[in-house]
Amino acid sequence: MSSDDGISFGLSGAMTIVAEPDIASLVDQLAGVKKNEANLVLAGHPEIERAEVVFRPLWARRFPADPADITVLNSLELAP
Repeated sequence: MSSDDGISFGLSGAMTIVAEPDIASLVDQLAGVKKNEANLVLAGHPEIERAEVVFRPLWARRFPADPADITVLNSLELAP
């Protein structure tokens, strides 16, 4: 077999394909954004099916300007 030959294989059965979100890009885009504009940023990430935004302290109205101060939890990584 030469190095130009491809590999063929068959696959059958149920499959789930999961796209990994680019967390670094998401956090950079959220930095400094107003709370009510978060959906606009999230809409630009079709790989994110659902998101819950929590602000602490509760009276905060925008994301921190420093991306290092934004925490993103990926539910796929939290699942047992």
